[in-house]
Amino acid sequence: MATISSSELVMRARHLVFHVRCFSCAVCNTPLTKGDHFGMRESTVLCRLHYEISLETEALPTTTPMTMACQHPQPFGTSPLGPPSPNDGATKLGPSGFFGGSQHNLNAALAQPPRQKGRPRKRKPKDIEAMTANLGK
Repeated sequence: MATISSSELVMRARHLVFHVRCFSCAVCNTPLTKGDHFGMRESTVLCRLHYEISLETEALPTTTPMTMACQHPQPFGTSPLGPPSPNDGATKLGPSGFFGGSQHNLNAALAQPPRQKGRPRKRKPKDIEAMTANLGK
């Protein structure tokens, strides 16, 4: 196994660390990025489609992690990043048993108005004068 230097970008999946360019489905080699849904079977990363197929057939994929395009998974013990925090989003299962991806419902997000982040901006004196002038009319 090749080492991962501290300057390289990585993706973590459970106890494995992958180069960003190597984090792909073991069956179809589709690159997976932040926010994509994926599943893991026996330390093998699978895209959502192939993970669902493996659940239906309960058979392991014919491709093993060692035959992927890039063979650089590293256990956390040898990673410069150290162990993940308990709140690491990559290790939490989604609503349908997948890792990663968005956790919220799109309809619920559209129904709620956006919340203001942080402290409101201080109004300039001319803005306040314009508002008070409109109140008197």
